[in-house]
Amino acid sequence: MRHKIIVLSRRPGQIRKIVDIEKPLSERSYGDANLEAIPKHLWELMREEARADDGELLDV
Repeated sequence: MRHKIIVLSRRPGQIRKIVDIEKPLSERSYGDANLEAIPKHLWELMREEARADDGELLDV
């Protein structure tokens, strides 16, 4: 079974990115480099949204 992670934009809550996890749960293991890259990628997307939001606050 594939899993999807949906990352929303900050406003108005639109889908920014859909991240597919192709590897079935039964084949996942700790230390899998491909799986470890996913949370890093997700955090970077969230950081970008937070930076953009902070930038709007500074412009007000």
